[in-house]
Amino acid sequence: MDAQEVPIPVEQLFREHRGYVKAFLTKLGVPMQALDDATQEVFLIVYKLGGYRKGPASQRTWLGEITLRVAANTRRKFKRKGNASDSSIPLDRLPSAVSTAPDVLFTQRQTEVRVQAALNNLTELHREVFLKFYLHGETCSDIALELGIPTGTVYSRLHMARAKFNEAWTPQQP
Repeated sequence: MDAQEVPIPVEQLFREHRGYVKAFLTKLGVPMQALDDATQEVFLIVYKLGGYRKGPASQRTWLGEITLRVAANTRRKFKRKGNASDSSIPLDRLPSAVSTAPDVLFTQRQTEVRVQAALNNLTELHREVFLKFYLHGETCSDIALELGIPTGTVYSRLHMARAKFNEAWTPQQP
């Protein structure tokens, strides 16, 4: 087995990245009382996957993708229970998980402007499905039920929205 193929153990990932995962979950709107459980769930998934193996994504990016799904599932669970509104803290009142240096704030604002521009590039039908799936973490079948359309239509709209968003997001070569 090569050194590259040896997975980084969960214990090491937990020690090095638990703060990042918890801060990211907070930024993603996970209710405060579910924060520790959601953090633990992220690392349980990492454990089930056998740790991190070097690949195209860095450790943080890989953990971030898992964290996105766990956050979406946790928010969905709280939304179903009907207690998300009384346990959530508005995102603008949370301390930033990253430095608030002027260059970081500038970069964040630029990113927000680019994301909004890419979203504005989508049609209303595509934007609705895209936001429900990626921002609210709803499943395609839930979106289909809510909108009263076939699940295949949701998949199609999501595919088109993703392609248009990526096209608008990627800077054009001169």
